[in-house]
Amino acid sequence: MALLVEPPRLRTGVALPHRLGLVLGLFMVLGGCGDNPSERSDEAWLDDTDTVGTWAGRGDEETEDSAISAEEALERAASEHAGITYDDLGSPYGCTDDCSGHEAGVAWAQENEIHDPSDCGGRSASFVEGCEAYAEAVQNSAAEIEQRGY
Repeated sequence: MALLVEPPRLRTGVALPHRLGLVLGLFMVLGGCGDNPSERSDEAWLDDTDTVGTWAGRGDEETEDSAISAEEALERAASEHAGITYDDLGSPYGCTDDCSGHEAGVAWAQENEIHDPSDCGGRSASFVEGCEAYAEAVQNSAAEIEQRGY
């Protein structure tokens, strides 16, 4: 009768030679999962100059051509509102008998390139409201322009 000698076992109960084979097999399989873009099958990565980090061809990344700065958006919005009147803005604060104070505020804001309602000031509430109405309209348009990217 021959004695069978069992291979040494680790505490997990898996024989050492089998465990070594398992580790080597996993190492080889996982070694094939490289991070080289040329190894990726049919998905193209954007080049190294891209800072967005999205997949090419998806259409959800911003490109240099479509991106617009907040400052440029404000400039475009202000030019779109050139010559606008308080009435053209829809008289958001209303008027009493006439809108001359509001109209003066809008005109002053245009002349002084006021794009922030907090920069409006004056002695007349209607003047300030006209200035604020213009600045708010420019800010809203600038936000839309910036969101569209043009």
